[in-house]
Amino acid sequence: MRKEINKEAKTLQDIELLMNDSQNAQSIQNDQVDVLLSKGVKALAINLVDPAAAPTIIGKAKPDNIPVVFFNKDPGAKALGSYEQAYYVGTDPKESGIIQGNLIAKQWKATPEFDLNKTVKSNLYYSKANRVILMRKPVQICD
Repeated sequence: MRKEINKEAKTLQDIELLMNDSQNAQSIQNDQVDVLLSKGVKALAINLVDPAAAPTIIGKAKPDNIPVVFFNKDPGAKALGSYEQAYYVGTDPKESGIIQGNLIAKQWKATPEFDLNKTVKSNLYYSKANRVILMRKPVQICD
């Protein structure tokens, strides 16, 4: 995604794109936001390390009325509602997980040879709501 964003930014005039890697550390991301704001950025696009940190990021941008666009990780309605210049672009992770689980279950049912170690029955739990949960470790299923 980074390459595509940089490629698109090069086609736009009068745009300087500043990208940072927080190394999956919220404290680093918070510091990077401080540096970006001190440079006078006009907007922030943030892929939060920790969605619980959204109020902190908003608190940094709000005094200067800098728009904040969160993507990939939902900062939550409360955080978004605290600032009219805060936005979220992404999907519902719960819905995505359900869709992914259903696709996996459908494929495994249709193609039993995909279960290379023959543990599909111990690794999948089918709930009454027709949802599937993929476990990391085999579990005992009681029918």
